[in-house]
Amino acid sequence: MSTFTLHIELGNDAMQTPADVARVLHRLADGLANVEFGGGGRIPDVNGNTIGRWAVDEDSPLPEPPAHLADAWQRFQAGEMLDETDTRKLDEWRADCAAADGY
Repeated sequence: MSTFTLHIELGNDAMQTPADVARVLHRLADGLANVEFGGGGRIPDVNGNTIGRWAVDEDSPLPEPPAHLADAWQRFQAGEMLDETDTRKLDEWRADCAAADGY
């Protein structure tokens, strides 16, 4: 069974009301129509700031991340927010895994 994971943090200037959350969810839903399973990415607010992440994981698990990504991967799996650098590195690693049929 595949798993869809969504993590959104509230409280910044662009994420104060239920309408703000709805706007982000609608935009995300529209974008997901063109995404293959096994993907994932960051969720920006209307100002372009990262407010969360989403991921679709298939049945087979990813291989163990390289040592330099282990901490960021654990934080991501725990639902913590990552900075832009860690987000980019994890996205690149996941894309490399998918390209190599690693999951």
